[in-house]
Amino acid sequence: LATQVRGLSGHASLAEDEGMLFVYQSPQILSFWMQDMRFPIDIIWIDERKIIVGIASNISPDTFPQLFSSAAPVRYALEVSAGWVDRHGVVAGDQIVW
Repeated sequence: LATQVRGLSGHASLAEDEGMLFVYQSPQILSFWMQDMRFPIDIIWIDERKIIVGIASNISPDTFPQLFSSAAPVRYALEVSAGWVDRHGVVAGDQIVW
């Protein structure tokens, strides 16, 4: 739980091919903040069917204490470097395969 709360806080950067996946036991509305973040990120909200149901793009560290929340219950959240979503053409409705 502490790792989920901390997330990428304190990390200096994130490589283009890296991300942090948050996995929850059951679908829920999730809220994230940018406390102690050093770089902007995109957050991809993913439901239990592994469908992207929302995206928060280019969230800056200076937005703290603002919360960024999923609009629907999700089981997964994926944090990637800012701009990753646009560079890869990821949109709501896409299905995640892993």
